[in-house]
Order: sequence, then C-alpha cells, then structure tokens
Amino acid sequence: MAVEVTCNSCKRSFPLGKTDEKRYLANGAKNLPVALECPLCGRAWLAKFAVGPLEKAQPQLRCPVLHCAGWVDHIENQGPKPFWGCGGCGSRWFDLANLHKEISEMVVRYSYRKKCYKKAARGTWLPVPLAKQDGDYEDNVEREPRDKKRSFVRG
Repeated sequence: MAVEVTCNSCKRSFPLGKTDEKRYLANGAKNLPVALECPLCGRAWLAKFAVGPLEKAQPQLRCPVLHCAGWVDHIENQGPKPFWGCGGCGSRWFDLANLHKEISEMVVRYSYRKKCYKKAARGTWLPVPLAKQDGDYEDNVEREPRDKKRSFVRG
C-alpha cells in the first residue's frame, strides 16, 4: 500500500511515488526531514515524517526571505550543529535570534507577511495557523524582488 501525505501548501493528500516513498521511510526511520514536491500544486516543502503513526505536526514558521514562500524547520540531525532551515530557498539560521530579527524586518516591509506570524515575548514570533493566513500569500511573495544575498547562511 502506497504512503499518502498531505501537502503543506494546498492541504490536499496524494500518494508518494516509489522513489519518494523510499526516502520518506528511510528518513522517517532516522527522524530526518525529507523534501517533497506536491504533484497537485507544484510546491515543495521540507517535511518531517515518522514511520508508523505520525506525530502531531508542529506548526512551522514561514520563511522571512524575499521571494520565498517556504517553511522553516528546526534541523537537528544534519551536520555538526543544529540549525533552522527553509526547504524552499535553502536559507539557514544557526542563531534563532537572527531568524526572528529577519521576521521582524519582513513584517514591517510587507503587511501580508505579518499575517503569518504572531508576536511573542522578547521579540520572538510564533506561526499563525495556515487557515488564518492570506489565501493569496504565495502570489504576493512571488511579486517580491529576489533576495540578493549570496550565502544560504543568514545568521
């Protein structure tokens, strides 16, 4: 029986192909994220899956990088040091304060971005449920200028 997943973007379910299913099961066994692409909407995301019953998904932050509508996950098992990384643009933050700083800058710049975050204590941000975000969020982000930074490491 094929493994079925739900797209983080369009929220529709689809069965994984043989190759993606192998990666899904292998990465899930190691508790590693896996990059998936939805055949229904074409969006890609970095997802954490487990073998067997899935854990309750943790809400994810939207990426604060210009022209990126990706999702940021905490990555613990890839390299010597854990980081927060975006599966859409590949950006990485080794310091959580720098990620929150970029979010703070982005919500001032674009009002539709602010609807994806909820202000928390001491300049930190929490994700807003997808159902409460703008339906045209991805379209708005597509109209942003491209980020000019050359490094994926942002802080």
